[in-house]
Amino acid sequence: MVQLILIGCFLLIAFGLIESAVSLVRFLRFGTGLRKLVAATSFCVGGLVVGWIVWRVAMPDDWTLTFWTTIKASVDSATYGHTTEHAAEVLASKAIILGTGGGLLTAVLSLFPFRRAKERH
Repeated sequence: MVQLILIGCFLLIAFGLIESAVSLVRFLRFGTGLRKLVAATSFCVGGLVVGWIVWRVAMPDDWTLTFWTTIKASVDSATYGHTTEHAAEVLASKAIILGTGGGLLTAVLSLFPFRRAKERH
């Protein structure tokens, strides 16, 4: 089940990055799509910030592996041992899943000021 959730998170992250790039090009070329640009950029930035916060909070005090080494260790029990592999897998999963959730939340919240400003006029 966790693997399906992670695949969904990776797809959302890829979609958010692609949508940010497309919205930026559309906004720079045609001056339209500011709302989409703000939402997509909020998703990316919010996801990174929440993922980083979860990473720092959920990391055990005695954890010495860097982020990329942790990602590598999460799938390589032969090199790092089963205990380290499992801990790395849990830590990376928490950061990815909650970071994606935080990105979705910031994207949704970024749309509210536009609605209120539009209703006033």
